[in-house]
Amino acid sequence: MQLAPQPVKDDMEASTKYDADAPVDAASAAVSKSFLDITKQFEVQCVADTRALFAAEGKPLDDHSIPDTLQAYLHEQHEKSVAYVRHQVAAYRAQVHAFEAALATAPRVAMEDIVRRAKSAVQSRVGAVEAAFQKQFLAWEGLKDQHRAKLTPDLCSPNQVAVVEGLCVKEATRTAAMQEAIRAVRWQVLVEYVVNARGFHRRLVAVFRAMMSILDTCTMTADIQPPAASGGAEGSNSHEDTEPTHKRKSLKRLRKALRKLEQGDPLAVELSEDERDALDEANETQRFPKRAWPGLPAVPAFDVAASIKQDTADGVVPPADPADVDTAVCVAYLTDAHRAAVKSRNETHAAYCGWLDETMDAMGRKYTTLLREEELWFLNWGKLTQSMRQDS
Repeated sequence: MQLAPQPVKDDMEASTKYDADAPVDAASAAVSKSFLDITKQFEVQCVADTRALFAAEGKPLDDHSIPDTLQAYLHEQHEKSVAYVRHQVAAYRAQVHAFEAALATAPRVAMEDIVRRAKSAVQSRVGAVEAAFQKQFLAWEGLKDQHRAKLTPDLCSPNQVAVVEGLCVKEATRTAAMQEAIRAVRWQVLVEYVVNARGFHRRLVAVFRAMMSILDTCTMTADIQPPAASGGAEGSNSHEDTEPTHKRKSLKRLRKALRKLEQGDPLAVELSEDERDALDEANETQRFPKRAWPGLPAVPAFDVAASIKQDTADGVVPPADPADVDTAVCVAYLTDAHRAAVKSRNETHAAYCGWLDETMDAMGRKYTTLLREEELWFLNWGKLTQSMRQDS
């Protein structure tokens, strides 16, 4: 993958910053000797110390001879060292294989968590708004019941006209306040969903790009394969038993892969000069192709319905339209983990948008129904009081 880790900034929700922390110190970054190099150095030191000891005792050894016991000991230690290294190599390859498999699911888990947190946050805020409104709503409903209870048949008397008029004024004041409050809470609730959805979109895009950068710098199975077997080839080697097993592709996918081989990937991106120079300097080859990954298939406007905007009182300022909609286009390597990340981005974003549409539609209908019921009630109230005036 990439030769040096890339810092991934998170300036949207992170409570602790680690960008300034060095991933490794200078001493750790220096090239160190391998375990077998150290054991070889140990063997040389043992032979030198033995020769010096025999020379001090007046029994110098020939240039190419060492005691049989020492030779047997060093041979035994070398065999143990080689066996240990082979075991560690196999264990490391198994860890990388398991890590690569986990990378295919990690982005989805992270993005689904963003969806859950976004839903929880907006539901909490909307719940507080609705709770406050519900308390006032019940008070208005109680007042309506009182006014309705006072509208008795004895008010049909000509002597009770002033009482009826006073009752009508009170009911008109109550219903006007209630209708205004319904429109206000409907608007406030829907705006909460809009603002939260736009924040969710920004957050998902930022995390997706961070995930793609992280995947670019992760060690994959192909990174630790011998050069002849890298790049996806299945050449036989001494580590065949630890090679990952890939699912067999369907005929449709095989034909698609063949077309790409013949025509080339239209989304392929060439390495930059600096990247090529870095590979040459490290005596490395490009193990994975780079691709310009497309953005989200569709990004909704995240706005309140036009009909509700028209039905809302003047003076209410709608949330400003975003200056630029980021569709999460990015350039990154092409691996199974990257494919899984892009698929997770698309599916979690679409799932949230579907939930948002349903929820906002339900909320809009809920408060619009309350508003229409209140308007109908006041219309019926007017008809009832008018008939009482005619009977007086």
